[in-house]
Amino acid sequence: QIKVPAGMAQYDNYRPIADDVARGGCVIPMLSSVNPASIAMAAALGLTRLPLLPQLKIGLLSSGDELLPSGLNETLPHGKIYDANRPLLTRLLSHYGVLVTDYGIVADDETQLTEVLNQAANDNHLIISSGGMSEGGRDYIRQLLETQGQFYFLRAAIKPGRPMGIGAWQDTPIIGLPGNPVAAFTVFLMIALPMIMKLQGRKHIQHALQIPAMADFDFKKRGGRVEYARVAVKEYQANTGYPILALYGKKGAGIISSIVGADGFAALGEDVTQIKKGDIINYVPFSQFF
Repeated sequence: QIKVPAGMAQYDNYRPIADDVARGGCVIPMLSSVNPASIAMAAALGLTRLPLLPQLKIGLLSSGDELLPSGLNETLPHGKIYDANRPLLTRLLSHYGVLVTDYGIVADDETQLTEVLNQAANDNHLIISSGGMSEGGRDYIRQLLETQGQFYFLRAAIKPGRPMGIGAWQDTPIIGLPGNPVAAFTVFLMIALPMIMKLQGRKHIQHALQIPAMADFDFKKRGGRVEYARVAVKEYQANTGYPILALYGKKGAGIISSIVGADGFAALGEDVTQIKKGDIINYVPFSQFF
């Protein structure tokens, strides 16, 4: 005997063939990122392998006679600092599936820098450097790009974020980040990261999404450039749900503590010269990046 519950209709709880994806239909769009959903789709079709683009290779280096690698277990000599940028950038890049080759700290020596740039250009799709992009007499990366490579631009109208530049060495693109860690961090997230995504072949680049927030601070800035102030979320406004932002840490492109506990940037546009408490501003959460 079969009992049919009341209210049942023909084809209830029935899944026809090709109900999800029909023969000849698109299963996973080309140039989309592999994610848990696409892995589930592949598994449901019995696939254990997917065709992927080659992994993007990035050569990473820091420039400066003043730099030393961390972990030396010795007293830091006068005039020397530990290199924070390569560990910072390596960790950031690890979230985006690139293959990083670390060329270490390169001295302010034109011959040595030329050799490292030649090797990095030969082995990678992109070079990222930090330091050596200013206009001083020993800022050789900038000088080498100007005289022997290609130099597209030197400055961007953002703060923190200068000096930085973008060019090419032996047809391999190079992004020259500032030496100060907070400036390097900012330029990487706001300028370098979308370039990396494009080089990876990503079809959709949703980058640095900004959401409305309320300022819990007063702030003055120079017009004509975008300023990325480090902020922390104090609470959320009850009626709108907007995060209420407070300035976090001390100012300065070298103040690493200002990004350690910050939740994101307050993105203050180039036409803005003053922010007052209660103003609605743009908020760039760090959680979208890492």
